[in-house]
Amino acid sequence: MTNGLKFTTEHWTIISTRLSGILKLNLPRDVLEVPSETPLPVPTERALLRSSSQTGSFSEISIEDRRNRMIKNGYRATKGKITVQLSLVETVNEVVFTHYSNLETSHLETLLDALKDSLSFSYTVTRNTTLHSKLQKTGLTELLQRLETQVMSSYLRILFRMYSETVDDADLRRQISESRVIPLCHDFLVEYLKVGIDGPDSATKRIMGYTPIIVQILRGLNDLYDDQFLSHLPKFYNLLCDLMLSHHKDIREVLREILSRIGKMKQIS
Repeated sequence: MTNGLKFTTEHWTIISTRLSGILKLNLPRDVLEVPSETPLPVPTERALLRSSSQTGSFSEISIEDRRNRMIKNGYRATKGKITVQLSLVETVNEVVFTHYSNLETSHLETLLDALKDSLSFSYTVTRNTTLHSKLQKTGLTELLQRLETQVMSSYLRILFRMYSETVDDADLRRQISESRVIPLCHDFLVEYLKVGIDGPDSATKRIMGYTPIIVQILRGLNDLYDDQFLSHLPKFYNLLCDLMLSHHKDIREVLREILSRIGKMKQIS
């Protein structure tokens, strides 16, 4: 993308549309299928005889071996798709922040929609407890959570950048960003607090892995302009107070900055 400065609006339209399409097409939706229930073809009599002569037993061992191979191959293919999805998210991030000034608002919306689809997918998968237990020994659960956090981080970064816009199509970009980023941040903080306090041990361990995202959200809120910050403060204030109980130093440090800012703006410190 080093030649981005030479691209026209039409070029960027093609790039954003195709990159968005690839992101959506590459979503590892097959992970939602239950591998253990993969149907297998009924072996023929010849196949049974061949299996018997090779293994010393009939189809039970042969079918089980084939099932295991199918499941293993399925996991390998899914892992490959997730890895590609991670690379695509990095590409979107690079495109946006290397060539932000060259992108139209419509280009940013196209890429945001693709990231939102990826985020919604990974969010659904990581919170499916049945699927989580089936995938726990495959290494896919950690990879899927990594996908969710990376997509979330990129999505938030773009939205907060648009919300701070002062030049290019500023009003529209702020409006688009506000409608997405404020509800997302609020809901994510609510879930983080609720699961961290009331959830089962497995859910608590998972949600605590999102601590860097919480820090990113808090820093994003604290970087808002004063009028933006004050307008959304009532929506977040109680959540900020609850987060003070967090044992994570990084969270408490950002909270201190936010509370100090509130004190100065309200002339109480």
